[in-house]
Amino acid sequence: MYALFYVNKGSGYATYYDSVVARFAISARGTLTYDNAYVTVGKNSFTLDLYDNKLYVCSLGGMQNAGSGNADTNLCIVDLTNFTQTGVTTVTITNPTQKGDFRDISILDANNVYIFAGHYDSGFANLVGSVYHTTLANITTPANWTEVVAVNDPGYLWGIHADGSRLWFVKGTPIAVYDGTPTTAVTANRTFSITEMSDYTGGNLNSACFIAPSIPTTRGLNLAVASKSLASHIRLAKEARELAEKAKK
Repeated sequence: MYALFYVNKGSGYATYYDSVVARFAISARGTLTYDNAYVTVGKNSFTLDLYDNKLYVCSLGGMQNAGSGNADTNLCIVDLTNFTQTGVTTVTITNPTQKGDFRDISILDANNVYIFAGHYDSGFANLVGSVYHTTLANITTPANWTEVVAVNDPGYLWGIHADGSRLWFVKGTPIAVYDGTPTTAVTANRTFSITEMSDYTGGNLNSACFIAPSIPTTRGLNLAVASKSLASHIRLAKEARELAEKAKK
């Protein structure tokens, strides 16, 4: 079992140190034993996506800022066959303070990888950013990524999930759905508003979970048999709401 620990100073969220991915052994009786193996990844990390024996860790690089991203934001790829610091590949983007922080990743297959980066505007009213499409071969070369969705929208919970049939985008408060596996700029085929998911018009999404289908083939499409939870994004949503309230004062 691999566990991700983020490290900040005190109980606030102004100062972060490198996060840690630690490895545990699971016994036949279900107990955990730490085997003294760990690697460090970026600051304020919160995703731990597994694909092809590698962990993909999105790191904001610091606290969520108003008006800019963090210079230290990165995407760390941890090779589980070489679980040492030399087995960690760090991906950075040009002009991260403008393009924003690494916020999520979803890997469908070798030809379809989606990465979301963005930052809040000066008043925490909107998040400005992009969802990019790339391939595993180009994941370390952001210059070759293609923007498929441009973002300038309000809300606090953000996450993406590609299941082989659709690209799902938890887009602040609504959930936008894009059919197929888009590789160029697209508009949503369907958007679920807060009033379609709740009877409270002033509500905000706090988390979401995508459940894998029991039958991996639907309508002739081979779907990715995987589930994804945005539970780790709850902390960021809570902090963003708090920062937005402070900005109003």
